[in-house]
Amino acid sequence: MRFLFIEDSNTFFQWVAHPLEESGHVCVNAVDVEQARDILATEKFDAIFVDLNMPRYTPAQVMSIAKTLANGTPAIVLTGESMRSDLSRVADGFIFKDSLNSGEDVSRILPAFAKSCRDEMETPSGRIDQGTKLFDAFRLIKQSA
Repeated sequence: MRFLFIEDSNTFFQWVAHPLEESGHVCVNAVDVEQARDILATEKFDAIFVDLNMPRYTPAQVMSIAKTLANGTPAIVLTGESMRSDLSRVADGFIFKDSLNSGEDVSRILPAFAKSCRDEMETPSGRIDQGTKLFDAFRLIKQSA
């Protein structure tokens, strides 16, 4: 799978990208919203993981821009902050950074979560069921073990 991260912390990006790339996935990072715009103008991804705390933008602005840029690709919040309910309704899913304790967690959880969000977006109704937006990471670990 191909993943775009909108993440201003290169350290965090490297931490998540390494196990994903070792598992055969392609990871690209945009350090800000402007760079994400440029990348998405020429490249397609299976999922976009979005850090809401970006320089010069509020979390609501980041999510709004990410959803617009995603153009049908799942935009999944990957954050260390608690989710505001208004943002969780807009996101196609969200994962808390502290639920990713190891590279093994990253390589199993993120691809499975992205696939789940994509599958939900491709339902005949074309809508995502609100009840499935908050994904249980521990259930995912058990399923992929």
